[in-house]
Amino acid sequence: EQLKLQHEFGDIISAFFHFHVNEGACLEVMVVRGEAQRLRGLIDGLKANRFVRQINISLMDVRE
Repeated sequence: EQLKLQHEFGDIISAFFHFHVNEGACLEVMVVRGEAQRLRGLIDGLKANRFVRQINISLMDVRE
């Protein structure tokens, strides 16, 4: 499911990091940039994944 989301939203994912926290848990960090509607789609997809335990979102204004 996660890989499918990464491909579907590859246009807004700038970086993806995967860390093994312990034997039973991983931490994944995505750096994304794009329109709010696309970001919401990605977040909704993550929330629908039963293996995702927690989602934290940090926003940064990077207007050019």
